[in-house]
Amino acid sequence: MQRGWVPFDRAVLQTDLSPEEALNRLKEGIYVQTSFLDLGYFKEDKRYKGQINGAEFSISRVRGLEPFHGPIPEVYGKIEPAGSGSQVRLTSLLEGPVLMFFGLASIIFWGGIVRTGIAVIQQQVSLGVPFLLVGIWLIFYVLINSFFWMEAENARRFLLKLWKAREIISETVQPKGEIH
Repeated sequence: MQRGWVPFDRAVLQTDLSPEEALNRLKEGIYVQTSFLDLGYFKEDKRYKGQINGAEFSISRVRGLEPFHGPIPEVYGKIEPAGSGSQVRLTSLLEGPVLMFFGLASIIFWGGIVRTGIAVIQQQVSLGVPFLLVGIWLIFYVLINSFFWMEAENARRFLLKLWKAREIISETVQPKGEIH
């Protein structure tokens, strides 16, 4: 699912574990940061780091343990009781620095496209230049989205395996229009 131009993903997982057991497994499966400046995860051999606050948590992949794949999403979640088990609501977003870089790059590119369009109207440059700039921006946009979806899916698979859960709702892909 996309919200505007920014990659955004939601899912709901169902597990037979109680909320307390699900939180305990999460604490065992990730490096729990005590503060933003806590860099102890470099000494650990855990693939994900994050913070837990009551039934809510946020996790992201530790950089440097695997080959670089691109922007790493922040996955936010809330564990709620559901019947004899738990339901986990997940939201994945681009991490802050990448989001700021993406926004700034978009503003610069689109400003350049507008400026080049004006130059085309004044017959100072070729008509192909704005198309080239749009093409570069689209490649950049597609790459960021592709890396985001890949990493969001990896984080979701990690949590599914950690809790032996099943996905009951995914808002990643939604049909356009009504289904009859």
